[in-house]
Amino acid sequence: MKNTVQIFYLIALLFAFFFSSCEQEVDGCTDANACNYNNEANNDDSSCQIPIDEILEVTYIDAVVSGSVGEDLISHVHIRNSSCDPVSVKARKVYNGPEETSAYFCFAGVCFSSSTIESPLALSLDVFEEDDYFKGYFSSSVAGDYDVKYRFYLEGDITTLVEVDITYIVS
Repeated sequence: MKNTVQIFYLIALLFAFFFSSCEQEVDGCTDANACNYNNEANNDDSSCQIPIDEILEVTYIDAVVSGSVGEDLISHVHIRNSSCDPVSVKARKVYNGPEETSAYFCFAGVCFSSSTIESPLALSLDVFEEDDYFKGYFSSSVAGDYDVKYRFYLEGDITTLVEVDITYIVS
């Protein structure tokens, strides 16, 4: 009986030692170059946000939009902050089309008239946040192909930018 109790205690001690010495699994990003690096993580969960060379990144664009004369044609552009710091972004329209056309855009929660070239408001994007609100609108009373450029840049730094060209085909 005494041996049975000793064996039981020995097994219990070994069991406790085995499980207490096991490293607990902590999910997270294990890449030290990532914005969301977790130094306590020991199991990479594929959530790492690795900054790229360009701070602003276009993740989606309707580059060619077609429709009828007099119809509002709509292009969507998604912009992401691909840096480890929050940013403020502005938009600028580059278009010198004929009077028969109208190009305007919605950005940062506001739609601007066709006479607006630069958004007076900035859009705040957190680390790796993506915005899907930008819409470029175009209409024409004359059929043809029209190109509109939109430039997205950091507020206070017009050299850090990304540009998109949208072709509107009016038939």
